[in-house]
Amino acid sequence: MSASHITQVKVYDLTKQERELAFGYIVSILLKSRIACGKSDDQKFRDDVDVYIASLLLSLTDPKAQERNIKYIFMTDAELVTKIENCRDNFVKYLIYKTNADNIIMSLSMFDIFHLRDKRGRVSNPQKYRAFQGRGKIYYELASTYHHKVYRKQTGICDALDKLSEDFEEYLEIMIKMKREFFSFFDQMCDTKFDGFLDSLKQYAHELVIEKKTDQFLDAYSAWKKKHTCQNEKCLKDAVRELEIISPSFTFDLKRILSKS
Repeated sequence: MSASHITQVKVYDLTKQERELAFGYIVSILLKSRIACGKSDDQKFRDDVDVYIASLLLSLTDPKAQERNIKYIFMTDAELVTKIENCRDNFVKYLIYKTNADNIIMSLSMFDIFHLRDKRGRVSNPQKYRAFQGRGKIYYELASTYHHKVYRKQTGICDALDKLSEDFEEYLEIMIKMKREFFSFFDQMCDTKFDGFLDSLKQYAHELVIEKKTDQFLDAYSAWKKKHTCQNEKCLKDAVRELEIISPSFTFDLKRILSKS
């Protein structure tokens, strides 16, 4: 694809009508990227996954979608497993696995959120990179499993999730190719308004973490006041330390409180 052709890509203002046009554009460049990767004749690459990926990319322009998704994203398996174990809703479990799988494939292809590439775009930590790939494959598989449990049948979403799980590495290759060949699309999306949205999203995420840690602190403080055990004291100290790290404005005279016990 020539550079002159890429520079002619339309800038979408993300109105409802133009969002539909943008969706069609993303699907078309996914097809071109697949062809560039030599996968145009492979029957296992079907339109349902292209539609899924296009929808995922377009969701980046929807602040409400990002706000809904961010509460389901966990950076470690341990946090995710804990959330799943405490959840009885199969639909929420589906959302958790799907959202985290989506986050991984986007992070490994479009954005280097995990800082796994050097300045030339080469993978700098292959072991960690493969670990994230493995998590992505498993999460998509489990997302499909819980989606099937919710609707009690094999849906189109299940089909797309199954294919992403089975051929995760190959779809990742296609998305990386798309980023390199059609990077102007993201340049155009990241205008001042979109940058502002991303900044506000980061702030929103930080506030959610503070809120979560504050709740943990209040629970730990309440437990310690009820029963001054060594375990409760340790939990309180940990909660105070974690909250102090992420929220400089937080103040709590731990020594004075403990000295009164």
